[in-house]
Amino acid sequence: MVSKDGDIMQSYVNRVSAWFRETYPDAVIETVNAGISDTATNFGLYRLEQNLMNTVGHDMPDLVFVEFTTNDFGYETQGMAEIKIQAESIFRNIWEHNPYAEIVMISTNVYEKAHSIAAYREVCEHYGISFIDVGGPLQKLKIEKGNENEKSGCLYYTADNLHPSANGYQVYFDIIKPVLAENLIGGEALINYRDNLPNPLSDKLIDNPMVITADKLTLSGSVGIMEGKLYAGMYGTELNVQRVGFENCYANITGESEIMATFSNSTLGILVDLSGVGFELEWQVDGGEVKSFYVNKNRFAFQLYEHPQVFMLEHYLDNTEHTVKIKFSSNTAIKLGGLIVNGGK
Repeated sequence: MVSKDGDIMQSYVNRVSAWFRETYPDAVIETVNAGISDTATNFGLYRLEQNLMNTVGHDMPDLVFVEFTTNDFGYETQGMAEIKIQAESIFRNIWEHNPYAEIVMISTNVYEKAHSIAAYREVCEHYGISFIDVGGPLQKLKIEKGNENEKSGCLYYTADNLHPSANGYQVYFDIIKPVLAENLIGGEALINYRDNLPNPLSDKLIDNPMVITADKLTLSGSVGIMEGKLYAGMYGTELNVQRVGFENCYANITGESEIMATFSNSTLGILVDLSGVGFELEWQVDGGEVKSFYVNKNRFAFQLYEHPQVFMLEHYLDNTEHTVKIKFSSNTAIKLGGLIVNGGK
C-alpha cells in the first residue's frame, strides 16, 4: 500500500529493506512488494504463487509480510471464520513453497475490535507467527495530537486522512523494527516449518487455490468470451506502477446471463473486475438453496474502480465434485475472470 502522494520510497516496505541492508552490508537484500490496494486475504491467497512465492526474476522469499486487515474487515461478505481459513491457508501455502520462510503479520487497522484482528491473532498464536499492530498505535497518536480524523487540512500522520504520510510510515517502522530485531536478527538455525506444522485449526483449508478460467465455463445469455487479462497495479518498491495481469481471458457480461461449471473440493468464489459498476448474482450448488450476492455503490463504493477482486461464495462444501449454476444481472458490462476453487492435492 502507498500513500496518495505516491511516496512509496518512504513506505515501511522500503524502510525495512533499507534497515536490513544497513544491518547486513555484505548481504544481497532483495525486496518484492506484491501488495495490491483494496484486496483481502481471499485474493491474496489466490495470487500468492503468481505474484510472490516463485523465483521469476527473484529468489524465493525468506521473509514474508502479510497485511490485509482493513480490507478483510471492510468486506461484509467475510466473517471471522472465513478470514481465519484464508489467513491459515496463506501461511501454510507460503511454507509449502518455502518451508524455511519467516512470516510476519502486520495490522494497519485502526479499529482494535475489528474481527479481522481477532482472527489473525488466533491464527498467528497457533503457528507462532509475529503479529504487529501498527494501526492502533498510529490512531492513538492522531488522537493525542487533537486531530483524530485529520479533516482540518493539517495532515501529519496521513497523506489523505487514510494512507500514511512519511511521518505515519515512520511510526510503522519504529514499531516493526524492534520486533524484527528481537525475533529474526541473529537467530538460531533455520527452522523447517513445513515439517513441523501444528494440526490445522480448520478442516476447510485452501491448499491449492486455482481458477476455472472463463473459457472453461458453460455460458448462456448476454455474455461472451473476450481475449485479454484483468489487470491491477503494483507499485513494487519504486515510483513506477507495474500492471500485472490475471488469467488469459474473461467473460464479458452485458445483461442477464447464466454460468454453469463443475468443480471439486469445498471452496467457491468469483474473480471479477470492479470498474465503477455494480452487479447482482444468484448461485445454486448441486440444485440446493438459491443464494444471492450483490455489489453496488452503497455497499462497495470505496472499491468501484478498475481492479480485479475476489468474492468468496462458499467455504464449507464437502470435498467432493459439485455443479454450480450462477445467474448474473447487470445493466452495464462486467468482466468475469473465472471461478476460484480449491483444486485439492
